Amino acid sequence: METDIRYFESQRFISSIWLAASMCVAFVVGELVLIYCYLSDFNMPWYAMIIVTLVFVLLTSIVLFLKYSVTVTDSEVRIKTIGVRVISRDTIEKTEVQDIHAIHQYGGWGIRYWRKGTIGYIFPGAEKGVMIFMKNGNRIMLSSRKSEDLYGALQD
Repeated sequence: METDIRYFESQRFISSIWLAASMCVAFVVGELVLIYCYLSDFNMPWYAMIIVTLVFVLLTSIVLFLKYSVTVTDSEVRIKTIGVRVISRDTIEKTEVQDIHAIHQYGGWGIRYWRKGTIGYIFPGAEKGVMIFMKNGNRIMLSSRKSEDLYGALQD
């Protein structure tokens, strides 16, 4: 049985080409510093440079290509980031639109575990989001550029 999609939104963690370019420049500068350290008298082994380079590449790739999507159907809310989280609509007590101040409220952007059972999916570019209050007492904040539409889809 197919369920109708009531709402869908997809965002990239980095939507600005300038931010992506600055991350690439930071990567190149970091690599130049590593090469300098390797060639100078810091006694850095060759394999340490390879390990640090691989970590840089992995973290840069994750940030550049991280995507966040929210799908609301008649029976569930599906949140996709690195993994997938599925919330049954039967477990939702209530929802409300709230302002988001990423640094002040959640300590930054990304998937944030915050204050006593609150999980925030906070992505740049959204000033508002929908707080989902679960029947078990947990809360989930979904940042959204179309928070009113998301809120409307979550209403019965």
